[in-house]
Amino acid sequence: LRLNDSAATAGDLGVESLYELYPAFAVVQVGTPVVVPARGTLERGGEGFRGWSTRPSGGGVTYRPGEVTPMPAHDLTLHAVWTSEPTFEVTYSTNSATGGTAPVDSISYFPGETVTVLPNSGGLVRTGYTFGGWNTEPSGDGEDRLPDSTFMMPDADVTLYAKWIPEGSTFTVTYLENEFDGTVPAGDAPIDGINYLAGEPATILDHGSLVLSHNNIQLRFVEWNTQPDGGGTSHAAGSTLTMPANNVTLYAIWDVMGGIGPGGGLVFYDRGEVIDGWRYLEMSQTEWNTIRWGPNSLVGSPTGTGIGDGRLNTMLVAAWLDSLSLVDRAAQVARDLVEGGTFDDWFLPSTDELMNVHSVLHLEGLGSLNSSTYWTSTEVNAWNAATVNMSTGSSGNSDKTFVSPRYARAVRAFRSDQPTRIVVYHPNGASAGMVPVDPYLYEVGQGATIIGNTGGLSRPGEVFVGWNTAIDGSGDGYTESDTHPFVVGGPDLILYAQWETDPAPSLLTRWTLDATLADSVGTNDATGSPVWSTENPGKGLGQSIEFTGAYQLAVPAIDLGDEFTVSVWIRVSGGQSVRTIFANNTDQGSSDGFKLFVNNWNTSDRRLVLETGDETNQEKTESPIDAVVDGIWHHVVFTVSRLMATGAIYRDGVQVASGPILNVFATNTPLAIGGVTNNLFRFNGFMSDLRVYSGILTEPQILEIFNE
Repeated sequence: LRLNDSAATAGDLGVESLYELYPAFAVVQVGTPVVVPARGTLERGGEGFRGWSTRPSGGGVTYRPGEVTPMPAHDLTLHAVWTSEPTFEVTYSTNSATGGTAPVDSISYFPGETVTVLPNSGGLVRTGYTFGGWNTEPSGDGEDRLPDSTFMMPDADVTLYAKWIPEGSTFTVTYLENEFDGTVPAGDAPIDGINYLAGEPATILDHGSLVLSHNNIQLRFVEWNTQPDGGGTSHAAGSTLTMPANNVTLYAIWDVMGGIGPGGGLVFYDRGEVIDGWRYLEMSQTEWNTIRWGPNSLVGSPTGTGIGDGRLNTMLVAAWLDSLSLVDRAAQVARDLVEGGTFDDWFLPSTDELMNVHSVLHLEGLGSLNSSTYWTSTEVNAWNAATVNMSTGSSGNSDKTFVSPRYARAVRAFRSDQPTRIVVYHPNGASAGMVPVDPYLYEVGQGATIIGNTGGLSRPGEVFVGWNTAIDGSGDGYTESDTHPFVVGGPDLILYAQWETDPAPSLLTRWTLDATLADSVGTNDATGSPVWSTENPGKGLGQSIEFTGAYQLAVPAIDLGDEFTVSVWIRVSGGQSVRTIFANNTDQGSSDGFKLFVNNWNTSDRRLVLETGDETNQEKTESPIDAVVDGIWHHVVFTVSRLMATGAIYRDGVQVASGPILNVFATNTPLAIGGVTNNLFRFNGFMSDLRVYSGILTEPQILEIFNE
């Protein structure tokens, strides 16, 4: 072990040091504790001493004097670290001691740096007095600095004087109520009227009549502490304090967690601010045991695992159980609980919510929870629901029909002293899409704005027509943007999707292309210079249009909506190119819109393709190769659904492809027949009877057109 003074200009380590400066060295056995020395009287031109470092530059591991480190399995050189920046020193004064020595702090501190007060390591004594720590004034009337406490270094040197207490002096313990986040407690702090001698035991009192309510929560008294912020020495009620040679002031420490919420439950979660109408979660003191979750079948609506999911979970699960005429299941008893007077908005917690109950309450011995398995409101599958084991804190799952030992506790979310209400959207048999979710918790007097079918719920052969408070539509009906007011005593609002039989898609436009460009059902006439032909598919039309690859037809913008079907007869001639049938975008695959074409590009694979783009992305559905044969008439149908982001392709009455498309692309812009809108990718062959329907034609309807 070598100690390098880093070019000190004066002084040495002093006679009390166990070591000498380089070039001297000490041989130390590996693992033996090395006590890092003080600087002694070392100086370097008025610079401040910052300790010892394993690197000459001071960039390595730095040790403070008095630190203990085991000797490593290699030679070790510690270099004195000096700084030319402004530093200040802490000096300890014996202040008339009759024996012992004052400790020495050889570190130079930067302004604002934290200083740890040294103990009376030199055994200072004074006849007729007891050592009572340190003080900023020789008289002891300044600020007390107890050993191992900390203070912030000012921009000046500090002297701490030994504080001497006359023998036989007595001291007191004072209890202060201490505010929480600006809220002052009610009641009176306990009073300890005993005068204690130094070293005498003092029993720490309970909080007495002190209570502190904050944000409608009666906070939990945690302990007493020597610092108002809880950063000092903690003292639990009923514990024993060995009285020092000074008066002691203890501050009440309060906590939201474990406090009593407005519903009489124990608070176990605080999200820090009000979001979606709530901030805190509290757990009811009511417990159920030997209780089932439900039967072995699916709820029919997905349930969540996260914080904030339990309320919606519970409403969906309980409504499902009600529809099965079942009673007294975990979600139902939690939903129906009324506690704390008028609070009827309890629910079965989600997995993450119940995990918080375990970590915040059960591990602290709060809430009188059993070390057993508790139900959550989170469904795993048709057979199982999620559980939390209060003994281990682990999540798992259990058969929904298990009874014992299965426990349940209800929780509730709140922001004030009022019950809350929610809006739940139910899919009511939808086979695709997602129900909208309104995460907000409403209070009396607030109104909920009804959400539309934003998740694209659908049922085969039916259309969504709104929401209703009854599953069969016999209750109150609601549509998008309606307002539902929540009134005193009013229940949560469960809205079931309502369905009506989907009418047959209507014919938007039809170009027979029988020697005319007119729209036979509307006013969307095509324009261009057609070449007419007597070739036709034999479906009662005398002529067709022949596209030679040299021209295309223009069609004004038609609002095709979110779902439409295109039906056309085509006969493709040879040649390698993209043979566009119908489009409203350009030759670029990602251009905004769609194109329907036969692919003869490079490979001449003759696939039928439905391609969509949104200026950035491209998505297409295509048939197998050789879907069409050159020189043969084919009936081709494309169904397009932006709502479901899917498309399908039919050839001669039979589906040959289905797959994804984009759900956002233009459907109300000018169109082109026989090409794209920038006059490229033109069709080469014959075309007849082009129709566009609003909505999606079914396979039987498509087959009927083919057989006309």
